[in-house]
Amino acid sequence: MKLAAALALRREAEGRPGPPRLFDLVCGFEALHLLTFLEAELLSFSGGGGCRVRSGRFGDLEGNIERASVNPSESVIVVVEWPDIDPRLGIRWEADWRDAALHEIGDVAAARFARIRTLLTTAVLTSRVVVVPPGSNLPPLFHEAPGMLGRIELALREAAARFSVECGQISGVHVIRPLSQDTDYDARLELSAGFPFSITGAARLAARIAPAAVANPPLKGLITDLDNTLWRGVAGEDGEDNLTWEGERGRAFGLYQQVLNGLLDAGFLVGVASKNEQATVARAFSRKDLLVQSELLYPLEVSWGPKSAAVSRILAAWNIGPESVAFVDDDPRELAEVGRAWPTLRLLQCPGGDPQQMLTFLVEIRRLFSRDRIVAEDRLRVSSVIAASSLEGTAASDDFHLEEKGCVRAELVRDRGDLRAFELINKTNQFNLNGVRLAEANWLELLSAYPITRVITFDYANRFGKLGRIAAVVVSKQGERHIVSSFVLSCRAFARRVEYGVIAFLFERIGCGVLDFRFRPTARNEPIVSFFRGLLGSVAAEEQTLSLTIETFGLRAPLVAIQMEEIGQWKIEDNA
Repeated sequence: MKLAAALALRREAEGRPGPPRLFDLVCGFEALHLLTFLEAELLSFSGGGGCRVRSGRFGDLEGNIERASVNPSESVIVVVEWPDIDPRLGIRWEADWRDAALHEIGDVAAARFARIRTLLTTAVLTSRVVVVPPGSNLPPLFHEAPGMLGRIELALREAAARFSVECGQISGVHVIRPLSQDTDYDARLELSAGFPFSITGAARLAARIAPAAVANPPLKGLITDLDNTLWRGVAGEDGEDNLTWEGERGRAFGLYQQVLNGLLDAGFLVGVASKNEQATVARAFSRKDLLVQSELLYPLEVSWGPKSAAVSRILAAWNIGPESVAFVDDDPRELAEVGRAWPTLRLLQCPGGDPQQMLTFLVEIRRLFSRDRIVAEDRLRVSSVIAASSLEGTAASDDFHLEEKGCVRAELVRDRGDLRAFELINKTNQFNLNGVRLAEANWLELLSAYPITRVITFDYANRFGKLGRIAAVVVSKQGERHIVSSFVLSCRAFARRVEYGVIAFLFERIGCGVLDFRFRPTARNEPIVSFFRGLLGSVAAEEQTLSLTIETFGLRAPLVAIQMEEIGQWKIEDNA
């Protein structure tokens, strides 16, 4: 991004309605252009709203971290430069660079890094934290020839590496790769304005920071073409035995298959939309040297019809929206046809066999599907979606519901690092009470409000296998009322009556006669609207509180034959 474009974007955002999202840029230098670029980059994640980045005092990195912890924002972005560790490691101030004066600087750096890390453990209690460790811009204070690593520099870089590792082990702290090119820094700006980066360096750093500073969910699924995309060659013309993904000409396609394997392992869905003969594709997938796990590719839409229609069937099978899916094809005409039918789908053109272009392409895929951590439920997603496809049309009957032998385990969430619970609460899927998304700071507030407020997740399994944690509820007591502010259910659990089991559990275990649901209609939550219509008779398309009594629920809910297990105490205390 150019500086002029960043400034224009900030000016345009000043008129956006509503309060801006708040972030802290914590550093020891003057924020200047980094703040400008950062605000501009963050605006792309703001959902149409504004954002504001606060900066601290010059030369006081540690004090700025402490102040940000007292007055928390959505994210605290900590950019550490070498002069913050020891003034002798910068060019702003006079320093003694003689070897005798520097022999202990590695120990000094280690102690300072430890102090900063301790402060971050406090900041992360109230905000998401992003850390940028020092980069490559050490001054010429070493006796070794340029390009060589001597004792002192090695000690400094070891201390910085240990700091990065230890920060990455703190739940809620996200470490960014620092800048490493000489052109990323500007000594003239450093001396004249107290700002260490060049314009291009500041733009590059802001682009790295912004995605980590906002807890936006990754995409959920990828739909891929086959010919000259998954493999080199055209199966129907070259024959399945002549398709390749190895060697100088084919290795780039092998890399793509390896990345798809990684996505499948992390619980992302991968489907196929290919213009081909089904028998030809089946023979190609039977090859033993195929790198991707073809049995996990679902669904396989192989026909000669429009790919937009194939995408439609895949989205229906997955039960997710197009805005959560990427479509990959090597043919720009196919991309254009699909894009016209599905304008919110992410369109990615496979670059073919060029290894360098393929690596750039694969980095973009990793960005779109990036996760802080992979939890157990993620690895169950692909198999559960495939298993659910065999049950389509059967799950509605009472007889099948009884045969399914479902079991739900309810568990209180107290661990602030419980990523699956946070992910569930922030789902924007169809069965979502109000579509309200929580910043990490709001999530921490919910957990700290225990026992007045309870965050509860529900784990589901049946005779066909485990689905993992597929539902979450936030319920609190306000006076004599029990307020449900969040109620979400994964699309993988639809038609299993889990939603009714959750409501029954809340009535029984919490011990109340009425539940008040804070409902708000969204563009996608028609399934939960239908759910409440079945219980209450009618639901207006407006923000409101839906009150459900235990008597009404008992009369209108269908048969629920789900075994319930529980962990924790369930009676909610009165609020102050």
